[in-house]
Amino acid sequence: MVCRDFILPEICKPCLILFLRNLFYLTLENKVLRQVSADYKRVKRVFGPEQVKAAVQADKQREQAEKAHKRSRRSFSRDGR
Repeated sequence: MVCRDFILPEICKPCLILFLRNLFYLTLENKVLRQVSADYKRVKRVFGPEQVKAAVQADKQREQAEKAHKRSRRSFSRDGR
């Protein structure tokens, strides 16, 4: 049953608009993430779970090494001041 006489107070309208906007963006983001997940499953099916896992681990290690290299460069350049 829907109440047709319900009137939203003016003070609530901005919050409702923000809520609906955020809900819209989150719905879009959810669709994108579901597509990424489906693509990942396809890649796993094509290349095999072991090869995908090894590739992901190798990339994580590369990122960590890159981050450590950046940290060491920053600390070295600060000491030179």
